[in-house]
Amino acid sequence: MKKLFFFASLLIVIVAFAGWLAWVNRTTFIAYMISSHLRVPVLIEQLELNTTTAEIDQLWIGNPSGFRTKTAFSAARGVGVSSWSKLRGDPLIIDAITISNIFVGLEYNKSKTSNWDMILQKEKKKVDSKPPRDYLIRKVVLENLTVAVTDPGGKTKEYPTIARLEFNNISSQTGFPIEEIEKAIFNLMMQKILQQFNPQQLIKDWAPLPKGTPLPFLPKSGK
Repeated sequence: MKKLFFFASLLIVIVAFAGWLAWVNRTTFIAYMISSHLRVPVLIEQLELNTTTAEIDQLWIGNPSGFRTKTAFSAARGVGVSSWSKLRGDPLIIDAITISNIFVGLEYNKSKTSNWDMILQKEKKKVDSKPPRDYLIRKVVLENLTVAVTDPGGKTKEYPTIARLEFNNISSQTGFPIEEIEKAIFNLMMQKILQQFNPQQLIKDWAPLPKGTPLPFLPKSGK
């Protein structure tokens, strides 16, 4: 009986320690999860969680290897609103996501393939993988979004800031063959950008950035 009590107590301590370790390293863990979905480097400076809100400060997403520029996406702040019961439900429900002060780097290589083509490409499904859980995001708001486009020769043009983009009812049933939530959001974002800026014109309309133009956000680590 004493041995059983000892092992039960030891198991509780181990579980509690693992939970504490996961909480302490939550920022690194979330960055790793996003990075594994997008297959590019991801950095998050700070992450705060409570029962209804998740807040991310300074999110940076890098480019796939082979591209000249380092940054595919950066944002000063992101806030998600939901609840534990909604996140555990089926479908998973997020009430709202707001991302502000965004930079999007769109770069084309010599084959006219863009960095975002590679980031958003569909992964091959494993034969034994479980079907993904359905999800619904009621509202996504992107604020102050700036786009810079780089041609295969390395010339970059920055376009006027888009004050606000809003998307409603993003779900696994809306026709996008993308399983990860972040990919669904980025897919909609890039479609809207390319609707506003004619992609053929983007490739033709190259011009260097004016002198003195501030560089897009990069993490404080300098990576």
